Amino acid sequence: MNLGIVLAVSNYGNIDNNLPGCDADGKAISAILKSDSKFDDILVLSKNTGSAEVKNQLIEFISKYKNDDIDEVVFYYTGHGDFNGNEFYFLLSDYDSSKRKQTSLENTELDKLLKALNSKVTIKIVDACHSGKAYIKDSDAFDKYLNDSKGQFDKCYFMYSSQLEQYSYQDDSLSFFTKSIIDAVKNHSANTIRYKDIIDYVSDSFESNSEQTPFFVVQADFTEQFCSISSSLVNELKLLSNLNQEVNLKDDSEHSNLLDKIRLDSERYCSQEKAYEVLNSFLENLKNTSFPGSVSELYDCGCTFGDPLVKNSNAIGSWLAKTDHQYFARPMFEEIAKSRRELKNSNILSSIGTLTFRHSLYEDKDDDKLYKTVKYTESVVSGYEITIDQPVKLIELHATPKFSNIRAGHAFIVPFLSKTEIRIFYSFSHYSEQGWDEKILTQKHKWLTNSASLKDFSVSNFVDTLIDGFGEFLLEPLNKQFEVAMEEHILEQESEQ
Repeated sequence: MNLGIVLAVSNYGNIDNNLPGCDADGKAISAILKSDSKFDDILVLSKNTGSAEVKNQLIEFISKYKNDDIDEVVFYYTGHGDFNGNEFYFLLSDYDSSKRKQTSLENTELDKLLKALNSKVTIKIVDACHSGKAYIKDSDAFDKYLNDSKGQFDKCYFMYSSQLEQYSYQDDSLSFFTKSIIDAVKNHSANTIRYKDIIDYVSDSFESNSEQTPFFVVQADFTEQFCSISSSLVNELKLLSNLNQEVNLKDDSEHSNLLDKIRLDSERYCSQEKAYEVLNSFLENLKNTSFPGSVSELYDCGCTFGDPLVKNSNAIGSWLAKTDHQYFARPMFEEIAKSRRELKNSNILSSIGTLTFRHSLYEDKDDDKLYKTVKYTESVVSGYEITIDQPVKLIELHATPKFSNIRAGHAFIVPFLSKTEIRIFYSFSHYSEQGWDEKILTQKHKWLTNSASLKDFSVSNFVDTLIDGFGEFLLEPLNKQFEVAMEEHILEQESEQ
């Protein structure tokens, strides 16, 4: 028996957040699955996509078949997505960041539901933004998460539309990733198409697209078939594509010339007043924030603002130096004095007869008869500089412990502005106590970064994500410290008995 599940979330209750292309995505993928007699039952969730409705129908569907012999299950999702706190969330129509777990579907929960089917092959196709944490030096957290997830299944294909730090794009017709899957089916020359054929086609179609890079996690032997391809299926997919193109034909023609394209693009740009308004709103939210849940019982959260540039910010400067950007900031450099040993006369090698002698000559660089010291300077990144008079250039969060046996924490937050975007760099650190009233930061800064359009910046959501991340950072060593202490205490009691 083979099963299919299609979850297409297009309505998020706000015209700015709605995804009209996702409705078309769901119809197209449903058409592919329904056209093939391979699938015995297909659950399509595209109308009532609130959290309660989706979870109830998923549970009912899986409970119906969990005792049957399942060969293959295909789960397809299109909509908003988020990677936060080492968990991926499928965001549902009633999504509320203050009720993240209640109003979204956790990937961990989905995996457990799919695992209940005990299918021989499990396929997950996800067309959603992975707008979660992005370490400057370590952006593979999501890849590792997915690779760990695949271990729950015998054979699996995971197909994701974009990398962790990227968005997944769409127009009103179709999401670009899903469109590529549909094109793979339409253009395939054989009567059947494998999942490997889909992966190859999608990979090639995004080869030159630097803004969106699909990626895949596979634990299978590439023989598994996706579907059969009939002329009626191809015609139906062409019809769906043509209908969606006709809906947008008028809009496309209106913006077909250069002037209209420039006018359309200019709508992304903000005045200085608007940009500062967004930044000030971010600052006010931080001033009034507090830690959630159990963290608030351990720490008080304070916030201060200042203009000094944060120390140990070479990573931010390096990012600016290596990235093509339009932020009002630039890297700072300093000249470092260096020296090296060089041969006084490079022609001396020609007088050395054997390779052995020539090698020993290279090794003996302390011989002042042969070598000289050459001094020079090298320009290296030393930090960054904000080139406009921002209301605030540095924000600091202070986690003050309520108990004397836990360490204080600190967060540095650096905002950059451009005419279209706000980018936030942030770093978390612990303090080490040097005395009753003296403490120092113990870690080198490991910077994280995220950005958003000034006109679409969800201040409260970003602040919630940042504070949640800071709270998790503070709790992690405490959980380890007191879990170990408790285990040792239990072992001591057992040994005494």
